[in-house]
Amino acid sequence: MNDFHLCSSLLEIYLFVDDTNWYLKNKKLSDLESKVNHELIKVNNWLCANKMSLSIDKTSFIFHPHQKRLTFNIELKINKKVIRHDSCIKYLGGKCISMNLAKKSQKVYTHIFILSK
Repeated sequence: MNDFHLCSSLLEIYLFVDDTNWYLKNKKLSDLESKVNHELIKVNNWLCANKMSLSIDKTSFIFHPHQKRLTFNIELKINKKVIRHDSCIKYLGGKCISMNLAKKSQKVYTHIFILSK
């Protein structure tokens, strides 16, 4: 796991005990979904190369577009399995990140937080 953070050049990866958190922000919403899915392919390749797997049932993400009135459905996948969209995820073992917290962050970016337990 010591080199896990090297599997993606775009995702910020945080490890805490048995939780893995990924974070990405981008100014262009149109690019975000494809970038994240492309990086998740790299994550999956790393997991396979190291004989590990991701528990898709314990993996979810939150998404917040920086434009308030924008409705956009994002579908994130890893190993051809859809990652569940949630309204709140626990970050680094306990702190809950919700859509409201994401809204308070920089307004020019669209944010995606992914959590896997």
